[in-house]
Amino acid sequence: MRVPGSVIESQPGRPRRAAPAGYTLIEVVLGAALVATILTLVVPPLWRWSARLRLELVCSEVVTGLRQAQFHAFTHSQFVGLKYWTQSQPVRWGVYRDGDGDGVLTADIRRGHDPPVRLHGAQGRLGASVWFGFPLGLRPRDPGDPGRYLDRLHDPIRFGRSDLVVFNHLGTSSPGTLYLTNGWDLAAVRVTNRSGRVRILHYDRHREVWR
Repeated sequence: MRVPGSVIESQPGRPRRAAPAGYTLIEVVLGAALVATILTLVVPPLWRWSARLRLELVCSEVVTGLRQAQFHAFTHSQFVGLKYWTQSQPVRWGVYRDGDGDGVLTADIRRGHDPPVRLHGAQGRLGASVWFGFPLGLRPRDPGDPGRYLDRLHDPIRFGRSDLVVFNHLGTSSPGTLYLTNGWDLAAVRVTNRSGRVRILHYDRHREVWR
């Protein structure tokens, strides 16, 4: 007689049903191989996406700093410069106004003649994973003249020969470009001289074009 909830005994002449066994070594090895394959397919794209996102965030911080300097120059009708101090880690920057009537100059900033508009600030995400520079082994085309390749790859901040971006009372600036990389991707923050427009470009290293 079968009692609900009781253990069913095997009938005479029929083999007893075996209890579920644990995983075999082969099953464990195959499972580990499957997990490793999935990680190999998923992790690199995820890492590339994360690295590109960090680069984009730093570019946005740079644009914000430039626009702060530009806005102050326009609203106060004076020369205002944004200076990057790339020797420090993390990289620091400051916005300065013309204090002696000869424009904003690095030498005058050091002497205290061109006082800061605001205290030095650090680019929050500019550091070990994203920095001013170019990817190792890459010689990109000039975004202002695609027919030629960039030289002076040791100089990623190019406003003439200076790391200083100066805006006038109209909010315009001498043209220049700041190049940033995460070690593989390359971006450029460009300032045009006629309108003072600031925009971000990304380099397609396979097609050798800026977008």
